[in-house]
Amino acid sequence: MQIHIHKDGNQMGPFPLDSVREMVRTGSLADTDLAWHEGAADWAPLNTIPAYNAAGPAVAAARPVDSLTAQSIPQRAERSPSIPLGILGGLLAAIAGGALWGFIIILTNFEIGWLAIGIGAACGWGVAFLSRGGFGLPYQAIAALTSVFGILIGKYVAFFHFLQKFLAEAGAGVTRPSPFSPDLIGLFFQNLGSMVGMFDALWLILAMSAAWRIPSGGE
Repeated sequence: MQIHIHKDGNQMGPFPLDSVREMVRTGSLADTDLAWHEGAADWAPLNTIPAYNAAGPAVAAARPVDSLTAQSIPQRAERSPSIPLGILGGLLAAIAGGALWGFIIILTNFEIGWLAIGIGAACGWGVAFLSRGGFGLPYQAIAALTSVFGILIGKYVAFFHFLQKFLAEAGAGVTRPSPFSPDLIGLFFQNLGSMVGMFDALWLILAMSAAWRIPSGGE
């Protein structure tokens, strides 16, 4: 089990459980410091975590509890990682990055594939930042999936522009659809296979890899 610690307003870790017990024994940590591990609902004092207490309490005395008041616990707990905010961060980064990539395609009339990696990195940072330091598999999955969404947005922006251009050249009597039209979005996905090649698959994998690494928590 990997334990994350909040001490004096700073988040540290993750540390293996045995290392945490040793730091408490030597006085580097107090067993009243706030801790969090994957699967926990919220931050809680270290001495309330069942896995920590499984081998019995630490041998050495902990520091005085006066610095961990009832008032400070909720203040620190509200900074705990948030999956909904992580999803929001990933989506915002995907929309911004995808739209920017789409406009670059329009301006250059060329799809610069390696910019997709930047979309992946932006999604990773968006998840990590807005989730307040979220890490681990849930946040990595959110980052990777939103990076795919961002790439689709970039391709859709370019698709919409060139379709509008084609319709404009076809004549004034042709109805131009809204970019939010369900029929147009359906047409985009129907033709997506013809717009994706081997290099697109490579850039997609690299973008997802970049997104996956950032909220990994160094694991």
